[in-house]
Amino acid sequence: MKLSLVATTIFTLTLGFYTPKVTAAPIKTPKTFKEWCQQKASLPQETKRTVEALLNVAETRNCSQANQTLTKLTSLYLGENQISDIKPLSNLTNLTSLDLSENKISDIKPLSNLTNLTALDLSGNQISDIKPLSNLTKLTNLYLGENKIS
Repeated sequence: MKLSLVATTIFTLTLGFYTPKVTAAPIKTPKTFKEWCQQKASLPQETKRTVEALLNVAETRNCSQANQTLTKLTSLYLGENQISDIKPLSNLTNLTSLDLSENKISDIKPLSNLTNLTALDLSGNQISDIKPLSNLTKLTNLYLGENKIS
């Protein structure tokens, strides 16, 4: 009986010091606007702002309908929206004209997928590196004034 009580006490004490390691599932980066929209509640504020601006353009709060509308667009104006994160735009590959002027954008890597762009206005942002635009071989009009390009 004493042996059983001692074993139970040791076992209980050991469990008290053991904390199971819990790891969060890796966050999957959304690939479509629909996925960005569906994950909106868990996105950083700057990304939410972009998703909200795109929902306004699509004139719907329904993520599926917005995705259908946005992926068909060839022209998009998002100037003066206080946008800093443009990752949700990265799959809008039918765009030929994009105006992101007068925002707070510094990272333009997400635009590198938009290879159909012929006109791009990024003036009035905080951009310093324009290398991501090198993939955009169809660009004929590019506006970069009022940025931090060196």
